[in-house]
This record gives sequence, structure tokens and C-alpha cells, in this order.
Amino acid sequence: SGATYDVLELSPDGSWVRLRVPGLDVGASGWASTNFVSLEGEFGQLPQEAGVFGVAVISTLGARLRVRAQPSEASATIGYVRNRTSYAILEFSQDGKWVRIGVPEGLNEGDSGWIALEFVTIRMGQ
Repeated sequence: SGATYDVLELSPDGSWVRLRVPGLDVGASGWASTNFVSLEGEFGQLPQEAGVFGVAVISTLGARLRVRAQPSEASATIGYVRNRTSYAILEFSQDGKWVRIGVPEGLNEGDSGWIALEFVTIRMGQ
């Protein structure tokens, strides 16, 4: 509350910003939803992320987690991912409750699907 951070990147849809986080490892940064930050200054020159926002590590109490066609519990289940596996994050939902991941081989619904953020630990970088 009231802290100020340098903005490093803006997501393509403008709903997330990558912030430099002082006091952590050199070069440490993290993503924050623009719903929870106040932005000041000019952002037209910020680089936009090329599609990967970090890595989602599945962290569920069960053995697997549903992968949905859309970012909604009402959406069709297109497959499952196993607990403690990792996938590239391609996008965050507008409400910040879901992440779109590259779908593992064997699923027939294109190359991506949505998982609930509450069951994910985000690791930045590759």
C-alpha cells in the first residue's frame, strides 16, 4: 500500500504490468494486475511481452487439474494437467482468476487451455 515500483513491461491487452521488485535477487520482477495498481506517467514506449508471462507450476491438492476451453468454471474441460508439472503462461484472464497455458500433447483443443490461478504457483522466467 503506497509503495512505488518501476514498470518494466505492459501486457499486450494492458491488463498486467511487470514491476521491478527491489530487495529481491538482482533483476527480480513480478506481474501485477492493473486492477490493483495506480499507473502514472507515459506507457506508450514500454515493451510488450511476446507471449510468455512466466511458468505456471500446478499446485493442487489432487493428482490433476482441469484444463478448460475458456476462463470459466462453466467452460468445457478439454483435458487435465498433473500436480507439480510446469507450463508456459501465455495469457492472464481479464478478471485475473485464470491463466492460459500451452496445452500438453494429447489434447485436441488447439494449442492452449485455461487453468484456475488459485491452483498455480507462478515462477518468472523460463
